[in-house]
Amino acid sequence: MQRLAQAVGTPPPSSPPPSKPAATAHNAAASITPPPEPTTPAAPEPIAEAQTPNEPSPELAPAPEPKPVKVRTEHLQAVSTFWRYQVTAESKGRIFFAQSTLQWKLEQDQYSAHAVVSALLLGQRSQTSVGRITSQGLAPERFTDTSRRTREITLDWTQRVAQRDGQTIATPLPDGTQDRLSAIVQLTVQLMNAPTQPVLGQEWTLPVVGFSELESWTFVYLGQAMQDLPAGQFITWHLQRKPRSDD
Repeated sequence: MQRLAQAVGTPPPSSPPPSKPAATAHNAAASITPPPEPTTPAAPEPIAEAQTPNEPSPELAPAPEPKPVKVRTEHLQAVSTFWRYQVTAESKGRIFFAQSTLQWKLEQDQYSAHAVVSALLLGQRSQTSVGRITSQGLAPERFTDTSRRTREITLDWTQRVAQRDGQTIATPLPDGTQDRLSAIVQLTVQLMNAPTQPVLGQEWTLPVVGFSELESWTFVYLGQAMQDLPAGQFITWHLQRKPRSDD
């Protein structure tokens, strides 16, 4: 969006006032008279001090307290939503095609997200994230991952600690920490709150709790992409997660 700047003209400076004519000197002789004898001046009469009524000083209104920074979360307020995806993934030079679903539920400020990915020859994997909706977005409290086995992570925001099987993974938890499923929804919240359209190469980084450590997930904006969906064609934002050095 282009911003239009309005040029404001500066009025021309006013003309300087005309200079006063110089005084004309007269060469007339002035008569000198002796000064009068000094006299003692009479003492001045005391002047009564003006009495100022004591007016109450005006009360100053207290300064408003700063409000915490909030993000828009109204697009998360749907009570129950179900999405179905077609997934294309690449791993170790091989391309895989999969089907995925995501179910979102909300009761007051408690959310639940459940995702399932199914691929031929790879089997099925499900993830569940449960937590709260806050003024900063999602605050996950429990994350479960089920494939060949089930693993679970708990996030205690009172103690600001993440644990797996009673063992501490990370403490103190940074603000905005996500699990591996809630991170995708939280990224959507941040994109919805972006003040302007992202620029090519712009990045977003989220702290994400893994099963052994606290990770940093960085997503890069690669531009717009046209998607053909059953509901029609849509212009979308193409983001890609940057791989870590140990991925």
